[in-house]
Amino acid sequence: MLIRVIEAVGDLGSGLVTTSLLMTRILRLHVISLMGSTAFLIYGLQIGSVPIVITNAVIMGITTTFLWRATRVTERFCLLKVRPDSLYLKESCNSIAAWNL
Repeated sequence: MLIRVIEAVGDLGSGLVTTSLLMTRILRLHVISLMGSTAFLIYGLQIGSVPIVITNAVIMGITTTFLWRATRVTERFCLLKVRPDSLYLKESCNSIAAWNL
């Protein structure tokens, strides 16, 4: 029974890390990755694997630092007056149109 629980924790970690790679939003990716690394860390502790514990502790530290920084950043935007015939406006619109292939 205990072995099944340990394997389930490892499977959960694997599933979460794999799912995080499918995310298109970077913040969500890191939250799910942190959950997966936490599960893998617990799994590593349960099976006594130092490499798994160290690797996932480092990943958790990096991910936590990223999440902390991402929640502290404030971006400021301002509006610019642009003439309708502006080359800047035309090139910006063309670039945006190219992204939406």
